[in-house]
Amino acid sequence: MMNFLIGAGLMTILLLAILMVPLLSKDKTRKTDSLPQANLDIYRDQFKELEDELARGAITQKEYDEGRTELERRVLEDSAPSIQLDNVNPKAGIYTFIMLVLLVPMAASFFWMVTQPLGDFRLDGGKWEAVADYNTGQIVKNEGEMHDLDETITKLRDRLSQDPSDLQGWMIYGRTMLTMRKYSDAATAFERALNLAPGNPQIMVDLADAVGMVQGQDLTGEPWNLLQRALKADPTNWKALMMAGTDFFNKGNYRMAVMYWERLLKTLSPNDAMTRAVKASIQEARDLGRILGPVPDTLDFGQAAAEPQQPPMMSQAMKGMNQSPVPNMSSMTTEAQQPEKVTHTISGIVEITPEMAFKIGDKDTLYITARPASGSRAPIAQQHIKVLDFPVHFQIDNTMHPPVDMGAGTLDQHERVIITARLSKEGSIMPSNGDLEGQIAEPANVGANDVVVKIDEEYHR
Repeated sequence: MMNFLIGAGLMTILLLAILMVPLLSKDKTRKTDSLPQANLDIYRDQFKELEDELARGAITQKEYDEGRTELERRVLEDSAPSIQLDNVNPKAGIYTFIMLVLLVPMAASFFWMVTQPLGDFRLDGGKWEAVADYNTGQIVKNEGEMHDLDETITKLRDRLSQDPSDLQGWMIYGRTMLTMRKYSDAATAFERALNLAPGNPQIMVDLADAVGMVQGQDLTGEPWNLLQRALKADPTNWKALMMAGTDFFNKGNYRMAVMYWERLLKTLSPNDAMTRAVKASIQEARDLGRILGPVPDTLDFGQAAAEPQQPPMMSQAMKGMNQSPVPNMSSMTTEAQQPEKVTHTISGIVEITPEMAFKIGDKDTLYITARPASGSRAPIAQQHIKVLDFPVHFQIDNTMHPPVDMGAGTLDQHERVIITARLSKEGSIMPSNGDLEGQIAEPANVGANDVVVKIDEEYHR
């Protein structure tokens, strides 16, 4: 806030200085006054010529009178500006400047004091401002929290100091610090999280990301060891494969970059938005390294899974390839797992109101999410469907995991849940302006098969 006030004050002073130059200038009257005087000298000569011509008999008295009348009219017209300038108060510019110096800061201060209790100037009143999850981009906010992001982060720090065993809190704090480019704080948070969940591959990857940024985008040492440990636990971890390939690319080892990125490519579906970017990066590495033919996969941390996994976001500074926003992120495993059995389900239909129906696009994606009945924003399970027509039938079960484990558990650990539906225009798990959304009025029992979710409003941040 102090930086804003200082900046606003400096801008006000600069504006007043710019206005001061023309207002306090004393040359304007003299410059505008000289033109009519020059014209009068010309008119005197013309009057004299008329009189001489009349005296010689070159013109008649009538022609002389008409010519004189025309000259007198032109003299009056050209003399008018000088008459107005003579009536101008020479101190008017000084008075105007003094009023601006006094009124502008006073008006700005008054406006600031009046609007300060509102919190901010946005139409939503800051309703949607909070800590953003770094990997998913989702807003993590509890109802009733303050709008100011710094205050929200301070509350999160206080909560962590009171409860250092809050794994979800450390993950949210770490990802927020990554987003804000406070890499040392992010690394500390992920270290705390890793102590609480040893061997968690996603935490190891996030920690490697943060430490690598602290080291100047260098993954040598601890970050590289963390990536290798994460890949041994989860050989399809998108972010780890991307970072490893990027590190080799930046160091000029294009063959290893191709190896990691081709492993990454096997985890993506053909329709994934990232597939084209990964292929382009592989081709660039092949061109730079003059690599022809296949590159044997000699990576020693297992084989790529048959089922495609879609990527979380990573820090902007890891730029080994052209990366675009990533839609439709699926679940990230916390360790290598055996196939889960479906034991708990909840199903129903998603409807849409007539007012919202005409806003549906051909490429919209429907995200159906189960959340705790307590009202927490942490997702329990999520399903996404390409919508062709409404109503849409859905079924969520205990094997479906959210994009990031935020500590809400699985469906079989809850008796009642809240079901929400969001129709995304961009195919992203992060809400954006123009998305259509809705949720059930009351929590539903797990096991219910007649849940009805109605999409009836448009999302605006």
